[in-house]
Amino acid sequence: MDERTSDVSIYPDPSKNAIVLRCDKLSGKFINDEFRYKSLGLLVATGHIEVDISTIMIQAGFSFG
Repeated sequence: MDERTSDVSIYPDPSKNAIVLRCDKLSGKFINDEFRYKSLGLLVATGHIEVDISTIMIQAGFSFG
């Protein structure tokens, strides 16, 4: 995962007594050379999978009790 730190926001959420971290422009790459999918015992697919995410928003909140 590659994050652009200039696009990370930290703000309070008083209604939930929480702090929220939000990143609007996150990108990443995932590669798996041992992909295997089995469906109902009849069909088995194997191969390689590669996923590129160019821009995604991720948000996480931390609540205090």
